[in-house]
Amino acid sequence: MKLRIKNTRLTILILAYYQIIGGIIGLYLITKILFKTQSLNGALLFIFLSAIGLYFLSIKSGSLLIRKENKRGLIYSMIHQLIQIIGIGFGGNTFVYYSGAKFTVGPNFTDGIHFKFDLGLLSQFDMSFNLNEKSYFLYVNILALFILYVFWDLYKELILVKNNPDISLVEKKQNELNDEYVI
Repeated sequence: MKLRIKNTRLTILILAYYQIIGGIIGLYLITKILFKTQSLNGALLFIFLSAIGLYFLSIKSGSLLIRKENKRGLIYSMIHQLIQIIGIGFGGNTFVYYSGAKFTVGPNFTDGIHFKFDLGLLSQFDMSFNLNEKSYFLYVNILALFILYVFWDLYKELILVKNNPDISLVEKKQNELNDEYVI
């Protein structure tokens, strides 16, 4: 079962523009924060460069897909989505990264056990080391998981089946077997 638009090229273009827009919004937010920062030390510079690199990865992934460099674009896109799946906070160390929209669920253990749902439409980056304020959480970005699944489906269709036609026969047989056992 495919959870995407049947038109493969349209699906790729929508996801490519989504990544480019998310990366541009993220770069804008990071630049805005960077101009408000009074002084930079080594750790802060590392955090800003990490954020800038991740948002450039988002833009690069989308631009490769627009230029029809599907293999590299899909691989970069899947790596980019993998980075966005988990947001974690342990003690004074946190890492949360989203490019574009997010729909996160997960427990927050900071003040007891609370289950949190979060929906956002803007890019977000939070990386911190050794803060005095301790936080403990583990969030899973359901939207990134869904988009990763769509990219994997596109990769199978465009790259794996194209390079190995026998895979399409195996998938067809699996679908026939699944249809036989449906009640």
